[in-house]
Amino acid sequence: MAVPLRTSHMLSAPRRLLVRLLWPVVAVGLALALDGCSAAPSGGGGDADGAGDAFLNIDGPDSDGDRLSDALEQQIGSDPRLADTDGDGISDGEEYDNGSDPTQTDTDGDGLDDAAERTLGTDPVSADTDADGLNDPDEVAAGTDPVNPDTDDDRINDRLEILLGTNPFRADGDNDGLSDLYELQHGVDANATDTDGDGLSDGEEVDVTRTDPLEPDTDGDGLTDGQEVDDTGTDPLDSDTDDDGVSDGEEAGSGSN
Repeated sequence: MAVPLRTSHMLSAPRRLLVRLLWPVVAVGLALALDGCSAAPSGGGGDADGAGDAFLNIDGPDSDGDRLSDALEQQIGSDPRLADTDGDGISDGEEYDNGSDPTQTDTDGDGLDDAAERTLGTDPVSADTDADGLNDPDEVAAGTDPVNPDTDDDRINDRLEILLGTNPFRADGDNDGLSDLYELQHGVDANATDTDGDGLSDGEEVDVTRTDPLEPDTDGDGLTDGQEVDDTGTDPLDSDTDDDGVSDGEEAGSGSN
Protein backbone atom coordinates (compact mmCIF):
# COMPACT_ATOMS: atom_id res chain seq x y z
CA MET A 1 0.00 0.00 0.00
CA ALA A 2 1.41 3.33 -1.04
CA VAL A 3 2.16 5.87 1.65
CA PRO A 4 0.63 9.26 0.83
CA LEU A 5 3.12 12.12 0.45
CA ARG A 6 2.86 14.63 3.22
CA THR A 7 2.93 18.22 2.04
CA SER A 8 3.69 21.23 4.17
CA HIS A 9 0.02 21.95 4.88
CA MET A 10 -0.22 18.48 6.38
CA LEU A 11 2.64 19.15 8.81
CA SER A 12 2.09 20.39 12.28
CA ALA A 13 2.58 24.10 12.95
CA PRO A 14 6.02 23.68 14.67
CA ARG A 15 7.30 21.55 11.80
CA ARG A 16 6.05 24.02 9.21
CA LEU A 17 7.97 26.76 11.04
CA LEU A 18 11.11 24.60 11.06
CA VAL A 19 10.81 23.97 7.30
CA ARG A 20 10.48 27.69 6.62
CA LEU A 21 13.57 28.44 8.67
CA LEU A 22 15.73 25.72 7.11
CA TRP A 23 14.59 25.99 3.49
CA PRO A 24 16.95 28.89 2.49
CA VAL A 25 19.96 26.89 3.72
CA VAL A 26 18.82 23.77 1.91
CA ALA A 27 18.14 25.73 -1.29
CA VAL A 28 21.63 27.28 -1.31
CA GLY A 29 23.26 23.89 -0.76
CA LEU A 30 21.20 22.36 -3.55
CA ALA A 31 22.11 25.19 -5.94
CA LEU A 32 25.82 24.79 -5.22
CA ALA A 33 25.62 21.05 -5.73
CA LEU A 34 23.85 21.48 -9.08
CA ASP A 35 26.35 24.16 -10.15
CA GLY A 36 29.23 21.82 -9.34
CA CYS A 37 27.69 19.09 -11.43
CA SER A 38 27.15 21.37 -14.42
CA ALA A 39 30.71 22.76 -14.20
CA ALA A 40 32.30 19.36 -14.73
CA PRO A 41 29.74 16.87 -15.98
CA SER A 42 30.75 13.25 -16.24
CA GLY A 43 32.20 12.42 -19.64
CA GLY A 44 32.75 15.98 -20.90
CA GLY A 45 33.58 19.56 -19.95
CA GLY A 46 36.04 20.83 -17.37
CA ASP A 47 39.07 18.57 -17.37
CA ALA A 48 37.43 16.30 -19.90
CA ASP A 49 40.40 14.04 -20.48
CA GLY A 50 41.13 13.59 -16.79
CA ALA A 51 44.74 14.65 -17.31
CA GLY A 52 44.60 17.33 -14.64
CA ASP A 53 45.46 20.05 -17.18
CA ALA A 54 43.93 23.45 -17.62
CA PHE A 55 42.45 22.84 -21.08
CA LEU A 56 38.74 23.48 -21.18
CA ASN A 57 36.22 21.57 -23.21
CA ILE A 58 32.48 21.60 -23.59
CA ASP A 59 30.11 18.72 -24.04
CA GLY A 60 30.28 17.00 -27.37
CA PRO A 61 32.67 15.15 -29.65
CA ASP A 62 36.29 16.19 -30.21
CA SER A 63 36.98 14.92 -33.73
CA ASP A 64 40.61 16.02 -33.94
CA GLY A 65 41.61 15.14 -30.36
CA ASP A 66 42.89 18.62 -29.52
CA ARG A 67 40.90 18.76 -26.30
CA LEU A 68 38.47 21.31 -27.71
CA SER A 69 35.04 20.05 -28.62
CA ASP A 70 33.88 20.45 -32.22
CA ALA A 71 31.18 22.85 -31.06
CA LEU A 72 33.69 25.08 -29.30
CA GLU A 73 36.01 25.04 -32.30
CA GLN A 74 33.15 26.23 -34.48
CA GLN A 75 32.56 29.07 -32.03
CA ILE A 76 36.20 30.26 -32.02
CA GLY A 77 36.81 29.66 -35.72
CA SER A 78 39.31 26.81 -35.53
CA ASP A 79 38.98 23.67 -37.63
CA PRO A 80 37.36 20.82 -35.67
CA ARG A 81 39.05 18.38 -38.05
CA LEU A 82 42.60 19.68 -37.44
CA ALA A 83 44.32 19.54 -34.06
CA ASP A 84 46.57 22.46 -35.12
CA THR A 85 44.44 24.70 -37.32
CA ASP A 86 47.13 27.28 -38.11
CA GLY A 87 49.94 24.74 -38.45
CA ASP A 88 52.25 26.55 -36.03
CA GLY A 89 53.18 23.44 -34.07
CA ILE A 90 50.91 24.25 -31.12
CA SER A 91 47.60 22.43 -30.75
CA ASP A 92 44.40 24.42 -30.82
CA GLY A 93 43.67 23.34 -27.25
CA GLU A 94 46.98 24.67 -25.95
CA GLU A 95 46.57 27.94 -27.84
CA TYR A 96 43.06 28.36 -26.49
CA ASP A 97 44.33 27.77 -22.97
CA ASN A 98 47.25 30.22 -23.37
CA GLY A 99 45.15 32.95 -24.93
CA SER A 100 46.79 32.84 -28.36
CA ASP A 101 44.78 32.55 -31.56
CA PRO A 102 44.60 28.97 -32.88
CA THR A 103 43.81 30.36 -36.34
CA GLN A 104 46.86 32.67 -36.56
CA THR A 105 50.50 31.57 -36.57
CA ASP A 106 51.58 34.94 -35.11
CA THR A 107 48.86 36.07 -32.73
CA ASP A 108 50.43 39.40 -31.73
CA GLY A 109 51.75 40.19 -35.22
CA ASP A 110 55.25 40.94 -33.96
CA GLY A 111 57.09 38.83 -36.52
CA LEU A 112 57.71 35.90 -34.20
CA ASP A 113 55.31 33.00 -34.65
CA ASP A 114 53.59 31.60 -31.60
CA ALA A 115 55.75 28.49 -31.55
CA ALA A 116 58.95 30.59 -31.49
CA GLU A 117 57.52 32.69 -28.68
CA ARG A 118 56.79 29.56 -26.68
CA THR A 119 60.42 28.49 -27.11
CA LEU A 120 61.74 31.94 -26.14
CA GLY A 121 59.35 32.32 -23.23
CA THR A 122 57.88 35.52 -24.66
CA ASP A 123 54.20 36.40 -24.61
CA PRO A 124 52.44 35.36 -27.84
CA VAL A 125 49.76 37.99 -27.30
CA SER A 126 52.11 40.93 -26.64
CA ALA A 127 54.54 42.29 -29.24
CA ASP A 128 56.74 43.72 -26.47
CA THR A 129 56.73 41.14 -23.70
CA ASP A 130 58.93 43.04 -21.23
CA ALA A 131 57.45 46.48 -22.09
CA ASP A 132 60.86 48.08 -22.58
CA GLY A 133 59.94 49.80 -25.83
CA LEU A 134 61.58 47.21 -28.06
CA ASN A 135 59.47 44.60 -29.81
CA ASP A 136 60.35 40.99 -29.14
CA PRO A 137 61.83 40.28 -32.61
CA ASP A 138 63.99 43.42 -32.40
CA GLU A 139 65.40 42.19 -29.10
CA VAL A 140 66.03 38.76 -30.54
CA ALA A 141 67.90 40.36 -33.45
CA ALA A 142 69.90 42.63 -31.12
CA GLY A 143 70.62 39.83 -28.67
CA THR A 144 68.96 41.53 -25.70
CA ASP A 145 66.60 39.64 -23.43
CA PRO A 146 62.98 40.04 -24.61
CA VAL A 147 61.62 39.04 -21.21
CA ASN A 148 63.87 41.41 -19.21
CA PRO A 149 63.53 45.17 -19.82
CA ASP A 150 67.09 45.74 -18.55
CA THR A 151 69.28 42.94 -19.89
CA ASP A 152 72.45 43.98 -18.04
CA ASP A 153 70.61 45.11 -14.88
CA ASP A 154 72.31 48.52 -14.87
CA ARG A 155 68.99 50.34 -14.29
CA ILE A 156 68.88 51.67 -17.86
CA ASN A 157 66.30 49.91 -19.97
CA ASP A 158 67.40 48.22 -23.18
CA ARG A 159 65.67 50.65 -25.55
CA LEU A 160 67.31 53.67 -23.92
CA GLU A 161 70.73 52.00 -24.07
CA ILE A 162 70.30 51.34 -27.78
CA LEU A 163 69.18 54.94 -28.38
CA LEU A 164 72.12 56.32 -26.38
CA GLY A 165 74.59 53.92 -27.93
CA THR A 166 75.61 52.38 -24.63
CA ASN A 167 76.16 48.66 -24.24
CA PRO A 168 72.93 46.88 -23.18
CA PHE A 169 74.90 43.76 -22.23
CA ARG A 170 77.35 45.32 -19.76
CA ALA A 171 76.67 47.63 -16.83
CA ASP A 172 80.03 49.32 -17.54
CA GLY A 173 80.06 49.37 -21.30
CA ASP A 174 83.40 51.17 -21.73
CA ASN A 175 85.11 49.23 -18.93
CA ASP A 176 86.46 52.35 -17.22
CA GLY A 177 85.34 51.41 -13.73
CA LEU A 178 82.20 53.56 -13.74
CA SER A 179 78.75 52.18 -14.49
CA ASP A 180 76.90 53.49 -17.51
CA LEU A 181 74.22 54.86 -15.19
CA TYR A 182 76.75 56.88 -13.16
CA GLU A 183 78.38 58.24 -16.28
CA LEU A 184 75.06 59.28 -17.80
CA GLN A 185 73.97 60.93 -14.55
CA HIS A 186 77.22 62.92 -14.28
CA GLY A 187 77.73 63.84 -17.91
CA VAL A 188 80.69 61.49 -18.39
CA ASP A 189 80.95 59.68 -21.73
CA ALA A 190 79.69 56.14 -21.15
CA ASN A 191 81.36 55.05 -24.38
CA ALA A 192 84.83 56.47 -23.67
CA THR A 193 87.29 55.17 -21.10
CA ASP A 194 88.95 58.59 -20.73
CA THR A 195 86.36 61.26 -21.41
CA ASP A 196 88.69 64.28 -21.10
CA GLY A 197 91.69 62.62 -22.72
CA ASP A 198 94.10 63.44 -19.90
CA GLY A 199 95.60 59.98 -19.70
CA LEU A 200 93.62 58.87 -16.65
CA SER A 201 90.54 56.68 -16.98
CA ASP A 202 87.24 58.10 -15.82
CA GLY A 203 87.03 55.52 -13.06
CA GLU A 204 90.53 56.37 -11.81
CA GLU A 205 89.71 60.07 -11.73
CA VAL A 206 86.49 59.55 -9.78
CA ASP A 207 87.62 56.84 -7.39
CA VAL A 208 91.38 57.34 -6.96
CA THR A 209 92.74 60.79 -7.81
CA ARG A 210 89.43 62.59 -7.21
CA THR A 211 90.12 64.73 -10.24
CA ASP A 212 87.50 65.93 -12.72
CA PRO A 213 86.90 63.37 -15.48
CA LEU A 214 85.51 66.17 -17.65
CA GLU A 215 88.51 68.51 -17.23
CA PRO A 216 91.99 67.40 -18.37
CA ASP A 217 93.71 69.90 -16.04
CA THR A 218 91.65 69.87 -12.88
CA ASP A 219 93.77 72.41 -10.94
CA GLY A 220 94.48 74.63 -13.95
CA ASP A 221 98.27 74.66 -13.53
CA GLY A 222 99.07 73.87 -17.13
CA LEU A 223 99.73 70.19 -16.60
CA THR A 224 97.16 67.53 -17.40
CA ASP A 225 96.00 65.37 -14.57
CA GLY A 226 97.67 62.41 -16.21
CA GLN A 227 101.01 64.26 -16.43
CA GLU A 228 100.89 65.18 -12.76
CA VAL A 229 100.04 61.64 -11.66
CA ASP A 230 102.28 59.72 -14.04
CA ASP A 231 105.18 62.11 -14.85
CA THR A 232 105.84 64.96 -12.43
CA GLY A 233 104.41 63.38 -9.28
CA THR A 234 102.71 66.69 -8.43
CA ASP A 235 99.24 67.04 -6.96
CA PRO A 236 96.61 67.28 -9.72
CA LEU A 237 94.30 68.99 -7.23
CA ASP A 238 96.83 71.70 -6.24
CA SER A 239 98.25 74.09 -8.82
CA ASP A 240 101.30 74.78 -6.63
CA THR A 241 102.11 71.49 -4.98
CA ASP A 242 105.17 72.79 -3.05
CA ASP A 243 103.61 76.15 -2.18
CA ASP A 244 106.58 78.13 -3.48
CA GLY A 245 104.50 80.62 -5.39
CA VAL A 246 105.28 79.06 -8.74
CA SER A 247 102.69 76.83 -10.39
CA ASP A 248 103.51 73.22 -11.07
CA GLY A 249 103.23 73.88 -14.79
CA GLU A 250 105.71 76.70 -14.70
CA GLU A 251 108.15 74.68 -12.65
CA ALA A 252 107.85 71.72 -14.97
CA GLY A 253 108.43 74.02 -17.95
CA SER A 254 111.56 75.55 -16.46
CA GLY A 255 112.88 72.29 -15.16
CA SER A 256 112.82 73.48 -11.53
CA ASN A 257 111.26 71.66 -8.59
